[in-house]
Amino acid sequence: MRAHPLVVCCPWLVLLAAGLACSTAQNPPLPDANPPDIPDPGDGDVPNPPDGADGDADADPDGTDDGPPPECTSDLDCNDLIDCTSDSCDPATGTCIHTPVDAVCDDGNACTTGEVCDPASGCVAGTPNLCDDGIDCTNDRCDPFTGECSHTPDHRRCTEPQLCDPDAGGCVDPPPCTTAADCDDGDLCNGAEVCDPVIGCRPGTPVVCRDEVDCTRDSCNPLTGSCVFAPDHASCDNGNPCDGTETCDPASGCARGTAIDCGDGIDCTVDSCDPTSGRCSHAADDDRCNDSVFCNGVERCDLTVGCVAGTAPSCSDGIACTTDRCDAARDECAHAPDDARCDDGQLCNGTETCSAAAGCVTGSPPTCDDGLACTTDTCDPAAAGGTGACVSASPDRDLDTHPDVECTGDDCNDGDPTIYPGATELCNARDDNCDGSPDETFACVLGAAQGCTLGSCSGSQTCQPGCTWTACTVATVETCNGVDDNCNGVADEGFACVYGTTRGCAVGACAGSQTCVPGCTWGTCTVTAVEVCNGVDDDCDGTTDEGFSCIPGRTQPCAVGACAGSQTCSASCMWGTCVVTAVEACNGLDDDCDGATDETFACRMGATQGCTNACGVGGAQTCQSGSCTWGCCNAGTEVCGNTCDDDCDGSVNEGCTASGDNCASPLVVSPAGGTYTGTTVGMAGDYDPSGCGYYTGVPDVVYSFTPSSGGTWQIDTIGSGYDTLLHLHASPCLGTELACDDDSGGSLTSRISYSLSAGVTYYIVVDGYSTSGTYTLHVSRITAVAPGDTCATSSGFITGSGTWTGNTCSYYHDYTPSTCSSGSAPDVVYGLSLSTAREVEIDLYYSDYDTVLYVRSDSCTGSEVGCDDDYWYPQSYLDLYLGAGTYYIIIDGWSTSCGYYEMDVYFW
Repeated sequence: MRAHPLVVCCPWLVLLAAGLACSTAQNPPLPDANPPDIPDPGDGDVPNPPDGADGDADADPDGTDDGPPPECTSDLDCNDLIDCTSDSCDPATGTCIHTPVDAVCDDGNACTTGEVCDPASGCVAGTPNLCDDGIDCTNDRCDPFTGECSHTPDHRRCTEPQLCDPDAGGCVDPPPCTTAADCDDGDLCNGAEVCDPVIGCRPGTPVVCRDEVDCTRDSCNPLTGSCVFAPDHASCDNGNPCDGTETCDPASGCARGTAIDCGDGIDCTVDSCDPTSGRCSHAADDDRCNDSVFCNGVERCDLTVGCVAGTAPSCSDGIACTTDRCDAARDECAHAPDDARCDDGQLCNGTETCSAAAGCVTGSPPTCDDGLACTTDTCDPAAAGGTGACVSASPDRDLDTHPDVECTGDDCNDGDPTIYPGATELCNARDDNCDGSPDETFACVLGAAQGCTLGSCSGSQTCQPGCTWTACTVATVETCNGVDDNCNGVADEGFACVYGTTRGCAVGACAGSQTCVPGCTWGTCTVTAVEVCNGVDDDCDGTTDEGFSCIPGRTQPCAVGACAGSQTCSASCMWGTCVVTAVEACNGLDDDCDGATDETFACRMGATQGCTNACGVGGAQTCQSGSCTWGCCNAGTEVCGNTCDDDCDGSVNEGCTASGDNCASPLVVSPAGGTYTGTTVGMAGDYDPSGCGYYTGVPDVVYSFTPSSGGTWQIDTIGSGYDTLLHLHASPCLGTELACDDDSGGSLTSRISYSLSAGVTYYIVVDGYSTSGTYTLHVSRITAVAPGDTCATSSGFITGSGTWTGNTCSYYHDYTPSTCSSGSAPDVVYGLSLSTAREVEIDLYYSDYDTVLYVRSDSCTGSEVGCDDDYWYPQSYLDLYLGAGTYYIIIDGWSTSCGYYEMDVYFW
C-alpha cells in the first residue's frame, strides 16, 4: 500500500514546516564498517622445531637453555580476533601489542555518539539521540548524516479539522482566512496552501524529494521548490582500507573502490590484507600443494619456491600370504589376503585361509552330510585321486545286496532277505519280487473275495491256498434292491419298502406321490399340481411362477440403444417396456435415447437465434457449451456511447476513442447500476480531483449516472489493474466535487459510498494516482447490513486463538474510537468471550490498508479497554489483560480507509 501523503502546515506553523520541506526519505542503517575476522592459516603461533636432546625451545647447542620461546616473531602471530584492535609484534621483546582504535567502532550514524573499542570484548555501542520533543502529534526523527533532530507534524493524530502545531504544544484549530494568500507561508517545498472559508487554512501538497539512493542527502530548496540530491561519500565508507575508497554515485548509489593487490606470485600462499591497517601478509598453505594422492607422499608449501613434492609411503606388513600395495583410488595402503598361498590341496582337512593379521590359518574338516539321515556320510582322503571327497552309503539290513527303498535303494522290504527285486513270486498274498503286485502269476490273490451267482441268487467266493477260487456260496442276508436275494419268494423283507415301488402323499395343501429309493426308504413327496401365473407357489416347491418370464411386480435392468434403464413384470408374467434412467446432459447428445437432444435445458448446445441486447441493439446469440444457456447477444460491431458490450468481446465502447473521454461524450451507467470495464490508456487527462491525489494531468474517463432509486450507493474500482482514483460530481458536468477517494478499496483501488437522489444526474470520473491502465467500475446500491457490521450482528464470538480475514469496504461506518484515532471509515465487529481472566494479543500486521484497532467491554459503545492506530505503521496491535466477560473487537480504518484485513488473536 502507498503511504499517506505527508501534510505540512500553513504560515502559523512555518518553523515546523521548514523541517518538513526537506526529504521524506528514510535512510537505511549504514553497512558495518568492521566485518568479522576470517580464520586464516597464518593466524596463531607456529611452533619452532626441536634443536636437540637438551629439550630447549631454541636452536642452541645441547647443554644451553635460554628460557621459554618468544610470544611472537611476526605480526601474524598476534591476531586476537578483536576487530577494533591493531595487532603487532614487538621484535625487541617478542611480545604482542593490541592497541584499541576507537575510530574503527564508529558506526557512521551521527545519531549515536561515544562508540569506543574495548580491547577485551570489541566495539561498545554509543548512546542514541532519541529526539523526543514531548508533543504527541509530531513524528520525531534524528538525521543519521548530521545528528540533527526534526519534529514533523502529523495532522492525522489530530481530530479534524484541527492541525498539529508544535509551537502551540499540539493540536489546534486552524486560523480563519479569506484567500489563499492569507495561508501562504512562502515555502515552495510544502506546496500551495489553500483557504477553506468554513474550516480555515489547509496545507498544500508537499514536494516529495526521494531518489531512493541511500548515500545521497535528499532535500528541497524552499525558495525554488526544486529537489537537491547531494552525494555523501562518507556514508559509503565501510572502514576497510583493503577494498579501496568507496564513493557515492548520485545515480546508482555506493560504488566500490579499487582493492589492494596483495599477491606474491606464489600459488600455495594465502595472501591477505589486514582490514585495520591495510598491510599485506602471506601464509603458507600446504593444502594448496596437496594433490590428494596418498601414494606419492605429503606435499608442502615453501614460502620462497612454492610446492615441494612428498615421499611415497612403504606399505609392507610382514605377512607372507598377503599382497601389499598402495591403493591410489582409496589413498591408503592395501593388504589383500591370498588364500591360494596357504592351500595344501587336501579336502578332508579343510580349506586353509590367509589372515591379514596372523598369516596362514588351518582349515576345518568338511561336514559330509548329504541331508539324508539314513545314509552313512564320511570324507575319504584317498578319493578323487588323493585330494579327498565326501562319500555316502545306504543301509542293507537283510544283507540281500539290495539297499532299503526308503534310503535310495530298491528293496521294498529290507527286513526279509527273501523279498527283493527279481525274487520268485509265491502264493502268499505278499509282493515277493517288489513289482507292486502280490500273487500276480496266480488266478487270484490268497484270501481275496468276490461276488458270484447261483441261479437267480447272488453269492460270494474266496481265494484259497494255491491261489484258486472256492465254490459260490449264496448269501443268507436280504439286501435292498427289489430282488429276492435269498430266493425265499419275498423281496426286500426287513426294510420300510420294496425298492422302486410308489405311493400317494401330500406337501402342505398339494397332493403328490413318492417312490421307494435306495436304502428302501420312502423318497421326497413330488407334487403333481401345475404352476400358473398368479404370484402364488401353486406346486408347493418353494418357487413362485416358475416356467413364466417373470413374477408380477418384479423389476430388472435393461437398455434402449446405448441407454441403461429398467422394466417391470406385468400381471401376465411378461416383462414390460424398458424405461431409460439416464439424465439428459448439456452436450449436444440424446443422453436418454428418447429421440430429442438437450430437451431439459433452455436451448440445444450450438443452436443460434436472433436477439436484442439491453441497449436495444439487435444481433444473434448462441447456446453455450457446458450450460445450454443462451450466450451474449452479439450485434457484430460495437455501438459507441451505450453501456452494452455490443460485440461480446468483454469490453464496452472499445474503439470509440472519444466516448467517455470528457463531459462532451460521457459513458452511461445504467439507472440500476452495474459493472463496467475499460481502460484509461490513450485518454486525455481532462479533470483533476481537489480532495485527493498528488499528480495532475493523469488520463481519466467520465461516466454519467442517474440512479433509479435514492439511498446510499457504493462506487468502487475494486479488481482494477492499476492504482486508481475516483471522484464524484454533481451536475452539470463537472460540477461540485461531492466525494473523492484514492485507496479505500484496498490494493491501490478506490471506493466511495454516498447518498444519491433518484432521478438526479451525477458524474463519476475514473482517474489514476499517477498512471493509466485497465479498470473495473462497480456501481451498486447498499440495501442491507452485512454480518459483523454492528454489535448486534457481530461476526461470531471468539473463544480461542486463531486467524480471521475479510474486507471492510463492504460495511458501514458505525463506530469511532475515543482514545487513539477518528474518522468515518467502515468498521467490522467481532465478539470476544472469556470464561476466565486471560492475556489476549490482537494484531492486524498482514492487513493491506491503514488500520485502527480498539476493544470495548459489554457492548460496542461500552468502555474502551484498548485502542491502537499505528503500532506497526500503518498496522495496529493490542496486548491486553482482560477479566472474564464479554468484549467486542472493532476493526476500523484511519480517516476513510478500508480494505482487506487479517486479524491474528492469541490467548495466553
